[in-house]
Amino acid sequence: MKNRISSSKLGILWLTYQEKTLILRVLEYFIEKADDQQAKNIMGGLWQDLNYYVNKIKEIYENDGVVVPIGFQKGTLCLPPQVTMPDSIEFIESRSYLRGFNLFNEKKGFE
Repeated sequence: MKNRISSSKLGILWLTYQEKTLILRVLEYFIEKADDQQAKNIMGGLWQDLNYYVNKIKEIYENDGVVVPIGFQKGTLCLPPQVTMPDSIEFIESRSYLRGFNLFNEKKGFE
């Protein structure tokens, strides 16, 4: 008779699987949007490491005869809408709009 995994360990693996598949989907988005090649390489390496562990957890579940969690699959996450950034930045010359946010300015003095 082969040793079966305890329910608490299966639960931990379940949560880990959910977490890692979410991170994989987020990394895929970041890799796609990244401009820096070095950052893409780092995130790609992390993606490969996490994908290895996700497959290992899946293998443990299948070997133990337990249902494999669905996790986060491609297309599960809703991507943010495409936002066009302005070509130029406008600066405000007056800083009076910040007075309400400063804890130590004249409007909020300690009495």
